[in-house]
Amino acid sequence: MTAPFTVPDDVNQLIREHLVCPAQIADRAGVNHPAVSNWLDRHRSLAELAVTHVAGRPLFWWPQFEAALAELGLPDPQAVEVQRRRAERRAA
Repeated sequence: MTAPFTVPDDVNQLIREHLVCPAQIADRAGVNHPAVSNWLDRHRSLAELAVTHVAGRPLFWWPQFEAALAELGLPDPQAVEVQRRRAERRAA
């Protein structure tokens, strides 16, 4: 009988750190969740970066997705600042 396969801890850590869903992308990029949905709809190249889907939702490898965002000039720094100010006003 073969021993059960276990993923090494360092690999588990990389997966937890870099495999992200759209909500995590929004948090890391400093935008709201609908912004990421818009990017995925408007930029086919981003949507095609999904490495897998879980429960019908795409998962992306963050370093690759982050590089693609940079190539597209996303997120727009002005838009991020507007969203940050809105969030601050809602929190106040």
